[in-house]
Amino acid sequence: MLKYSKAVLSTLCFILVLSVHHLGAQPSLEEVMTDKNYVCKIGEGETLEQADKAALKLLATHSAEILVNDIHNVKEVFTHKGVSYEEISQDELAVISNVYLENVGRIVMSDVEGACKVVRYMTQEDFAHRFDKCIEQIKNYVRTAQDNLADKKIEAAIRNFAWAFALTKSCPVDIKMPGIESGVPQYCIEQINNMLSQVDVKVIGIEKDADQQTYPYRVFADVTWAGEPVESLTYHYFDGSGFVNDQKVKDGRVVLEMQSLVDPFDFQVECVYMNLARMLDQRVSAILESHESLRSFEGAFKKVKTKPKGVKATTKTFDNTSSKVKSVVDDQLEAAHNNQFMFTIDTNVPKEEQYLEMMKNVETALRKGNLASIKDYFSPVAWKEFNYIVASGNPRIVRTPEYKMIKLDTLVMCKSIPLKLKFKGGNSFVEDVCFRISANSDKIVNVAYTLSARTQEMIMSMQWEDRARILLINFLEDYRTAYCLKDINYIEKIFANDAYIVTGKILRPRPSKKGDRADVVMAKETVVYQRKSKGEYIHSLRESFRGKEFVNIQFDECNAAKGFKEKEGMYAVQMRQHYYSDNYADQGWLTLAIDMRQDKDPLIKVRVWQQEKNDDYSAETMIEETISVATGI
Repeated sequence: MLKYSKAVLSTLCFILVLSVHHLGAQPSLEEVMTDKNYVCKIGEGETLEQADKAALKLLATHSAEILVNDIHNVKEVFTHKGVSYEEISQDELAVISNVYLENVGRIVMSDVEGACKVVRYMTQEDFAHRFDKCIEQIKNYVRTAQDNLADKKIEAAIRNFAWAFALTKSCPVDIKMPGIESGVPQYCIEQINNMLSQVDVKVIGIEKDADQQTYPYRVFADVTWAGEPVESLTYHYFDGSGFVNDQKVKDGRVVLEMQSLVDPFDFQVECVYMNLARMLDQRVSAILESHESLRSFEGAFKKVKTKPKGVKATTKTFDNTSSKVKSVVDDQLEAAHNNQFMFTIDTNVPKEEQYLEMMKNVETALRKGNLASIKDYFSPVAWKEFNYIVASGNPRIVRTPEYKMIKLDTLVMCKSIPLKLKFKGGNSFVEDVCFRISANSDKIVNVAYTLSARTQEMIMSMQWEDRARILLINFLEDYRTAYCLKDINYIEKIFANDAYIVTGKILRPRPSKKGDRADVVMAKETVVYQRKSKGEYIHSLRESFRGKEFVNIQFDECNAAKGFKEKEGMYAVQMRQHYYSDNYADQGWLTLAIDMRQDKDPLIKVRVWQQEKNDDYSAETMIEETISVATGI
């Protein structure tokens, strides 16, 4: 049983309630048409839907006219590349204006001579304050980007500055923020360009595979920011024939498959994340889709030298561990790993040579596509996990693995083989795959995606005993991997039967047909929170997995806590979770409370997702609020 303070209980109740805007009693048609306290437009159409959209468009166009009249310098407001108002169509202006129309009422008029008529209206007060929420959102994006930059989360910082900049392009209000003297739009541009100028891409090796006809070259490169490995970044590159889009950097490492070696080749850093904007912010999406000039920044385009000094194509397997290869990323990751595990409980691993030979054979099988030769190394469960990774992600080894062995009881963790996984539709991710070996059976009994180097470092910095830190890292790796592999059986196993589960999903309106966004932008996105039983959660998750080509979740900004004395074995984490799939994406805060008194059978007692960070659900609070009772935690 779980018991919580009144503060936490009130928060639990709050997030389960949907806020509904109450417009009050609907005014009459005559009142809307004659009262100067209202702004209204009438739309006509053969169907009610057509009439409704016509009314919305007229209301938006009216807003657009006022928007233009409010703007003193249209060229400066709409784009940083000087597109004038005359070059922007009325439809585009209507879409931009739709971004700011909220609390819009509707009255259906009687059919007149076979035509449907609809009145769309707003109060003058709502109309006058239509920019308020946008201004606050711009400020939120800027503040978040500043925090991202301070934490060296470059991908998030660039994106949030770019989204803030996009919103300023259609908001005629002069936005003031403390410490920003140049104005918010100019400040965003300066920050983005400064960050982009410090992104460096350096080729460290080239591998030529004569057996590959389409993509014979694999180009290995470091991606750094201010001299340090980039934790995460999305990019596009020219492969000798065309652009390959939506590729991912993880911890500064990439492998680029090339049809031919162009020197230099084009490498573009993604800045605006159009697909993510469509899923996360309809306002930003509408503006970016209407203004192509806002989608790229000059500093994002880089010319990368394909064959820098000392680098040439080799027909042998590229070995980045060779003394001849100079990799800033590999050196820094190696140093960080050694610092994290300097005091781990047991780095003296019996049979280490045997396990290293096993891993090298796994590595060779991955390179040659000959998996049957290594099947005997795996337990049935681990073999199933490994095959799912290979079958779904078409893996390519990103770096020559430098294996690290860590022993915990009878389990040996071997970290790791870095793989680039490529899914249908062109999406790709880089994942470090950890192989866990049983010291009793000498077989690989588990395969898991590791956490990012930065997230792992956060947990290893906790002032706990080494065993506790490693246990938590292992669990979070298993949790993350289960969702990425859509392993519903494992997920069902790790949730307690009486688990407290709160899910959240962002509902976003969809256009009725391509290119028709008037009704979409007008509607607000809604975050729906639901309290679910374990059975309900597993059922909905199973249905969700069935409709997805791939799932990838990533964690950052992790804070963790553990129980002591009577709460020994209880852990809690609060993490920022980034959820990606082919048809849905969101970002939010995930809180887990985990009972790990039985190391081999951890149980999640609390699982809460919220769109915004809530200190009532910090890891420390969850430990303090959880009370041990006779029947369990």
